[in-house]
Amino acid sequence: MEDKEFFQTYDIDFRNFSKGGYAFVYRGRHKRLGMDVVFKMLKRQANVQTMLHEVEVLKRVSHRCLPRVLDAVEFRGQFYSVIEFIPGDTLNKFIKNRGPVSYDMLRGWSESLCSALSALHNCTDAYGRPSPIIHADIKPDNLIIRSGSLDPVLIDFNISSTNPMDTLTGLSPAYSPPELVQAYYDIQYGRPNGSRPNKCTDLYSLGTILFFAATGQVYSYTNPNWNALRQRGIPETYILWLRGLLQSDASARFQTVEDAWRALKQVGSVEQEVRAIRDGYKKGLILLWCGVLCGLLMIGGGAWMLVSQKNRSYETVQTSWQKLYSKGEYAEAAAEAQRMEEMEPDRLESAYYTAKTRYMQGDYTGAIIRMLDGFDNASQKGSSAVKHDSYKLLADAYEHQNNIPETIRYYEMMRSENLLETADIRDYAGILVEQKKHDQANKLIEGVALGDADLNYIQARNHRPTDKKKAADYMSNCLSIASDDDLLIRAGLLLAKWEREDKAPAKAVSTLEYVQSAITSDTTPSPEFYRLLAQSKMDLAASTRDASDISSALASIDQIIEKKWDTADVWNSKAAFECALEKYDQARMTISKMESYFGESRMSKVRSALIEYAAAKGSTKADDYKKFKDAYTKALATEGDDNDPDYKLMVTRAGELEKKGLLK
Repeated sequence: MEDKEFFQTYDIDFRNFSKGGYAFVYRGRHKRLGMDVVFKMLKRQANVQTMLHEVEVLKRVSHRCLPRVLDAVEFRGQFYSVIEFIPGDTLNKFIKNRGPVSYDMLRGWSESLCSALSALHNCTDAYGRPSPIIHADIKPDNLIIRSGSLDPVLIDFNISSTNPMDTLTGLSPAYSPPELVQAYYDIQYGRPNGSRPNKCTDLYSLGTILFFAATGQVYSYTNPNWNALRQRGIPETYILWLRGLLQSDASARFQTVEDAWRALKQVGSVEQEVRAIRDGYKKGLILLWCGVLCGLLMIGGGAWMLVSQKNRSYETVQTSWQKLYSKGEYAEAAAEAQRMEEMEPDRLESAYYTAKTRYMQGDYTGAIIRMLDGFDNASQKGSSAVKHDSYKLLADAYEHQNNIPETIRYYEMMRSENLLETADIRDYAGILVEQKKHDQANKLIEGVALGDADLNYIQARNHRPTDKKKAADYMSNCLSIASDDDLLIRAGLLLAKWEREDKAPAKAVSTLEYVQSAITSDTTPSPEFYRLLAQSKMDLAASTRDASDISSALASIDQIIEKKWDTADVWNSKAAFECALEKYDQARMTISKMESYFGESRMSKVRSALIEYAAAKGSTKADDYKKFKDAYTKALATEGDDNDPDYKLMVTRAGELEKKGLLK
């Protein structure tokens, strides 16, 4: 298309809007249609014929949950596909801002997306011949929740792919079925594999995003958490349908979207029966044959159970939360916190229970957001004790994020409202002296009856910036004389972190094990405590290579995973540990699992690059560093903290290889 013709038809902003595995994406406008559009420019010209074919096929598809594909144009030697721009947030952002969706919305989205996939899978070409479009990358970032209508719109349906196997180079492991994840690694390491993206793999990916929409959690086929759905009140009939999408064995999965759609309609008829029971029109149990839903399903008792759950008092649920929380059963505690919020959404206390549970699970950002929303929206602020606990939670969460100004702000709010307790004064003074705000700290503790353990804690933090040995000595003194469990755990965590930072993992392990022995039997340290213990044990085992140290580290990891206390940091450390032991294939699979649980991130991409560097280290052949270069490029393209030590190390390694001419 000539420049004049192009600009008569389109406006285009050539500043890069975003980029995917195969195309650069730009914003623009179709002047004649008065429609905002996006332009996808292929990175590799070899894909042009495939793109042209798929555009011609998709131009005939019309569905409210698919953007309109308008055209394919050649402009200044480049090929672009022109697609309707969909205003709205990605599912990732939508869930982050609003939380998991209601069941009614989830059911509606399920039907809409089945319908949209049916339109793609049953496409025909200009001659009426079947020409199905396999999406092959259904994930939360490829689902836009349209502004206004809140319809889910599936975008990026593989227009820029070359062939089904090539799409695996852009695989999203967290939302891909196990057979494609395995195929991806087989291809990476030169092993033959016959798996290809197909209609059935699209259905599995559909299941993962519906699970994510319902729970806010990434689905794991190695550790599926169906209780997360039940805790949100999702009916067993729908859960059974979702399991039909998410079977690890492809042959046990729904094979076509039409099969899944028909089964979903059966779910609807079952739910009508359940509602009838709830309304008192029917009594007893109903036995239904749900052929594609895996057989007979007894639902009557479950319906009455849901009714009884609704009749529980706020105080009963609160007591249940406290029991679960004290036992470290945080997933179950989170469900009870959600019930309290549904019962009494105007109480600050309800928001606190949810935020506290998220905090203990290591989701400090989520805890902060929920607590701030609670302060903004709660009409009942509750007692001074509730406000104290809420402010302290925010202060601790911000400190975990190293956001010291906000940490200080919430301690000051506690001080201004006369909510500071002795332990708070100790903790706040420790932060102030670490920040060299000695005058403020002295004024804060003036006249306060702090014990020797408290004073040692403050002195330890005071000396940490300038004299690490003296800081460690003071904190060790604090631990030796402390009798309060909270101080023992707080001081032990901080000292172990310092020791780990100072490359003394044996001391970190010793410190944490001492705390375990010193606290009372009815106190359970936080998951953070056990995560730090496992990471310290891995550091120690990686340095000693001792069989007993390795066994102890692996046992700690297993304990965390079994209790569902794992975070991305744990898997990242596990991969680093395996890499240090030169078990590179295991480290790669650990990162794959990490991404399947927590999604792709700068952390996972950096770790992948460091694994590939270690695997090739010492080689003088540029080809041996190709996998490092690929992983390094992906890490650079992923948003994250440029000051992270692992990221800096990766960049340093790349610079060294570039100087040697090995990064080609």
